[in-house]
Amino acid sequence: MMKCIHRVLLIMLATAIGSFSFHFANSKRGSREILSMTLEEDAGLVWREVKGLLPPIITGAWTGDEGDEQPLGALYNLIFVRFVTLVCTVAYSKALLDGGGQFSLDFGGGPVEVPPFGVAIVVARILFPEMK
Repeated sequence: MMKCIHRVLLIMLATAIGSFSFHFANSKRGSREILSMTLEEDAGLVWREVKGLLPPIITGAWTGDEGDEQPLGALYNLIFVRFVTLVCTVAYSKALLDGGGQFSLDFGGGPVEVPPFGVAIVVARILFPEMK
């Protein structure tokens, strides 16, 4: 499982590095200048590449243009919300299949166990788009 996580992280890193581009232009003197793109443009390039490589369950881009208006927000959502949710879901599922996997919450009145169906509802709510 860790190899799979490492592969996904390497794909995301390689995509980010490959998409982060600088444009070279010839100046009047013939020397080359590095014209950096803005952060938003770079994020847009990275987002479009990642969105093209990874499935919608990971990116959250269920439609063609989802996330294009705010690529930094989409990348943040991908890394800090969706990816973490998927990794934790896989870990929870593995623990559940191995005979453990008891998920409990404590709000100060003692621990309360959450059934696997309740966990599945929360995960589905995070990962899947709203049903209309």
